Amino acid sequence: MNINDVNAVLDAVEDKLGIVADNSTEMMQKIVHYRIMVNAVGVIALAFLVLLCTIAAVWGHKCVKKDPFCIYPDVICTAAITIGLFALACVLLMAANLIGWIMFPDIRTMDYVLRLI
Repeated sequence: MNINDVNAVLDAVEDKLGIVADNSTEMMQKIVHYRIMVNAVGVIALAFLVLLCTIAAVWGHKCVKKDPFCIYPDVICTAAITIGLFALACVLLMAANLIGWIMFPDIRTMDYVLRLI
């Protein structure tokens, strides 16, 4: 697939939606910039969540060592580990998606536009 195929798909989308655009490459660049920003913000936010879950898990583990009969720090520690692992998986997925948008913007744009149709 090359840029002509991408432009043909964008022209088809423009026709279906009634968008009048002289230059499809401008729209393609805007889509790429938007998707890169969305994925970058997602990676940063989820990485912060992973950090908070790590801090909560360490705190819960320390509290359990001090008072082994208290159940609340143990529950917090287990919940933080579970949420943190899920957020870590999401960070890795969004980071892979971000790398794809940065390395291959034309292919990713074409896939994005084709999913919209």
